[in-house]
Amino acid sequence: MTVVFAFLGITLTLTADTPWMQYFYAAFYTFITLYFGIITARKYKRFHRDDYVGKAQKIRRQANYRYIYEHEQALEELRAIQSQCPHDSFEYSMVGLDVMMAGWERDSAIANKLPYALPELLDEALTTLDLMRHKTSLDDDKIRDAADTVRRKNNLHDLKRRKAPKAVIATAERRLAEADKAECLLLNRPKNFTW
Repeated sequence: MTVVFAFLGITLTLTADTPWMQYFYAAFYTFITLYFGIITARKYKRFHRDDYVGKAQKIRRQANYRYIYEHEQALEELRAIQSQCPHDSFEYSMVGLDVMMAGWERDSAIANKLPYALPELLDEALTTLDLMRHKTSLDDDKIRDAADTVRRKNNLHDLKRRKAPKAVIATAERRLAEADKAECLLLNRPKNFTW
């Protein structure tokens, strides 16, 4: 529709007899073309902007990256935002650029030998998984076994089947979330990481 009005406006403007008719046709059909163009753009889904790009840029601006773990957390959040975007959209590409830049920043932090995470955060993760005594001889299997032990102790399905109180279930959910976070933190440490 917009293209038809634009073509009609150009044709009538060029074939008008007097200059004032040319101005009139040019102004009128420019206005009509813009009006229908804006309506079409508002209806067309590609121009509807969920604020994925704004969220991604806010994550990148807010972060105060002093540790590699913070880079990895921001990268995970950006990937989660990118997975929500429609794949053939402008936002997907823009958030993809943010993901790529965050990945480069993380690689740069690793190359510059930034500390992996706050020592308190690492100690908290070890305490959560009850691995403080294995601090010097820590390997991935021990971390996974400890996380599985926490998951078995806080089995939500079992607690719901036994009709446990809501407070107990909420505590178990919190412990499971902490165990997942601690496992992720400890498993993603750099290969040459020493305590």
